Amino acid sequence: VRSRAAASSVAAMSSLKILVYGQTTSRVAKLLWSLGELKAPFERDERSLLLLKQDAAYMAIQPKGTVPTLVVESGAGAQFVVNESNSGVAYLASKLGAGTFYPSTPEEVAKAWEWLEWGETSVAASLSPVWFGLVKRGGYPPGSPLVKEVGEDGVAVVVNGKSVSRTLGIWHTLERHLAADKRKFIMGEHLTMADITAGVHANRLFHLPFDEIGADMRTTLPFTRDYYQRLCERASYQEFVVPYGKGPAK
Repeated sequence: VRSRAAASSVAAMSSLKILVYGQTTSRVAKLLWSLGELKAPFERDERSLLLLKQDAAYMAIQPKGTVPTLVVESGAGAQFVVNESNSGVAYLASKLGAGTFYPSTPEEVAKAWEWLEWGETSVAASLSPVWFGLVKRGGYPPGSPLVKEVGEDGVAVVVNGKSVSRTLGIWHTLERHLAADKRKFIMGEHLTMADITAGVHANRLFHLPFDEIGADMRTTLPFTRDYYQRLCERASYQEFVVPYGKGPAK
């Protein structure tokens, strides 16, 4: 028997037209992965940010001139716009995955938001410059020159202004959380919106060149490694997240 929450989610989905603006970045990937997990049909506008900022219609709905932007139109023609990635994830989870992808109690929702924010303010802020430097071989913000300091052993110490050791150390927060009761996902046995930001960046973490950072995260973060492997078993993660953690094709 389909649950009331599941039935209402299916009904809501059938009346929506969902559009995601932006080429795939870590923040855009959060929305795409969430939509994939929710099995929600959607369309994309993959124009570059430069082109989008030259489009008056886009700037009218996204005056900050950033991506992603999520536009949801109902059958009645009403349009709802969200232009922050974590807010978009939470909105989709609440509207289309209540009680499953979106936690069922206010306390669980608050905890899920803690992890969404941790993934952006702590993890992404430190990992992105390092990942762009060692995987994309460029500077940060993208388009700026790479700046890298290397120790006598050849291991990267600072990349694009961020300490490599501190960047890796931040992940011990998640490692301890997962190890405490050997949970499969951040909120427990099931994937929720709490996993989205950390999950996107876990893909970047495990694509770092271990020889250049002087650590193999598969052995130093075993619970996070297993968590990442579980994510990789999910079709939506494979489609919308995994390909974008890799460097340029050789």
